[in-house]
Amino acid sequence: MTLRSGVHIPEGATVVIDLQALNRDPELFGPDAADFDPSRPAPPGVAPFGLSFGAGVHVCIGQDLAAGVVARPDTDPSTHLHGLVTGAVQQLFRVGVRRDPDGPPQPDTATARPYWGRYPVLLGG
Repeated sequence: MTLRSGVHIPEGATVVIDLQALNRDPELFGPDAADFDPSRPAPPGVAPFGLSFGAGVHVCIGQDLAAGVVARPDTDPSTHLHGLVTGAVQQLFRVGVRRDPDGPPQPDTATARPYWGRYPVLLGG
């Protein structure tokens, strides 16, 4: 297969899409692409969550449940589907989540990606 860019992918090759790099691409999202900015508008033709949930016929069927849907200007925030992840994180902040000073986070050694294998937290005051 030859991509529009001219890159040829031979039959049987393994292709890995680096979502971390793709979702922080300065050519798409600007020079501050690596900065967290939930108000940054997605460029035309780019999904609000980048390719984190896939695309096309292979898009994750749980995308709206996990991340919510994009609000329209007339959306009522009290009835809007914000997603389970958003709701869970908001609730954690409401109950005072904070890093456990006696339990330092530990990277996941089973992957080359910068994921946490263990991230202890404390709740409440």
